[in-house]
Amino acid sequence: MPDYTQLLYDMEVHSVAGIRRYFEEGGSPNDVQDGKPVFTSMVEMYSRGPRFKDCVQVFIDAGLDFEDQALLAVLIDDAGKLKSVINANPNQAVQKTYSLFNNAYTSLTGATLMHFCAEYNCLNCAKLLLQYGANINVAAGLDEHGFGGHTPIFHTVNQNGNNSVDMLLFYLKIKPTSPIQ
Repeated sequence: MPDYTQLLYDMEVHSVAGIRRYFEEGGSPNDVQDGKPVFTSMVEMYSRGPRFKDCVQVFIDAGLDFEDQALLAVLIDDAGKLKSVINANPNQAVQKTYSLFNNAYTSLTGATLMHFCAEYNCLNCAKLLLQYGANINVAAGLDEHGFGGHTPIFHTVNQNGNNSVDMLLFYLKIKPTSPIQ
């Protein structure tokens, strides 16, 4: 029987081997614990390090059911996969907003894929989204407490350990069409 408490620790520290072990011991990437999918728990945790994408890939390899393929491509920073999804439905993929996750740092309520790129340091996907007309100055929605309305660049500076520095530098090189918020 897989150890869910150990999985929580492994997800927080981005232990690819530990997450894989959970699945090898019979856990599913689609498990729900305490009313929340385990995948959602990982995405919402504090850690935003370089192994996050590898952890998401372990979930995918183990059979994760996740409907939004554009968002999944961003979470693993797979620009090729994202391009395929965008080409199938360009307006929806670039303009769509999300309210799936209650993140530990900055809310992603009403966030676009560009906000997710900033939050998880997904430079390859951000470059592609920009080519398709994504707006780096788009404001996120407001949560039930009135918090939000931030642009993607805000996610890059509100990080534990400066884990989105690549995205910060990328955004700062782009001449904004309106003031950066």
